[in-house]
Amino acid sequence: LALMSPQWLTARSSAEHLVIVIDRSASMAAAAPGGGTRLDAAKRRVLEQISEAAGSVTLIAVAGTPELIAARSSNAEQLRAAVEALEPYYGKAAYGETLSLAEALTRSEPDAEVRFVTDGQIAERVEGISFAVPFRAENVLPAPGTEAADGGTAGDGAVFNAAVAQFGVRLDPAGSGTAAASASIRYWGDAPREIEVAVFADGVRAAAKRVTLEPGRSAAVFFDGLPAAEWYRISADTGDPYAADDAAHAFLAEDRPKRALLVGSGNLFLEKALRLAGAEVTLLSPEDAETWAK
Repeated sequence: LALMSPQWLTARSSAEHLVIVIDRSASMAAAAPGGGTRLDAAKRRVLEQISEAAGSVTLIAVAGTPELIAARSSNAEQLRAAVEALEPYYGKAAYGETLSLAEALTRSEPDAEVRFVTDGQIAERVEGISFAVPFRAENVLPAPGTEAADGGTAGDGAVFNAAVAQFGVRLDPAGSGTAAASASIRYWGDAPREIEVAVFADGVRAAAKRVTLEPGRSAAVFFDGLPAAEWYRISADTGDPYAADDAAHAFLAEDRPKRALLVGSGNLFLEKALRLAGAEVTLLSPEDAETWAK
């Protein structure tokens, strides 16, 4: 699954704290148009961003686990050495955990920015990560039909990101049996953009509407008359290069019976915690688990 469509990032960051996430997964070892590997191309782009950074820089590499290779450094030589030392990682890459780390590091920093440099060949589905600061993604591969030129611009060079920041569903208090949903779509871009936002109930498309997004603002979206369902999913057709924050899931906000199956030889602390949370706990021994599963 390709997480990103080809995109070149050309905007200079003015953030006081620039967090750069560098993809060094196995696909980055592949040849890049124009010579060298995709990781070589990523390194060049990251070094350009470091040289233009207005404040401190944090570098995080994608590997089996997130790798914090430089933290809030303004030492150009140290940062350059850290980038140039990067090598491809050939195991399963932890994209979700790495992007979550970048989100956590910038959550309470209004003057921060996150950039993700990759080839877009993401082998896992990454969901549920919504950045509180500007997030921009850069694909080191040129768009189809364009010339590969170091420092050139693929497509129209536009950089933007829209994200599902919040999503909730509740039953109609009037007792109609239907549900209502609300969501907040956060948008970073240079110009207004119209997108489609759809809601799915138990995986079935239930409603959709067009929403106009304004640069630097959040748009509230409301849906009424949705069918009652076990779970809901909202999907924003943003068309931006980062798909991980384009969807979110929610359950009905109501008091429904909670049931928990506790498999084990006995854990009084866990059982008590579950009961305090309002769950009906069923105990099952490991010996009976296989029979129960059948």
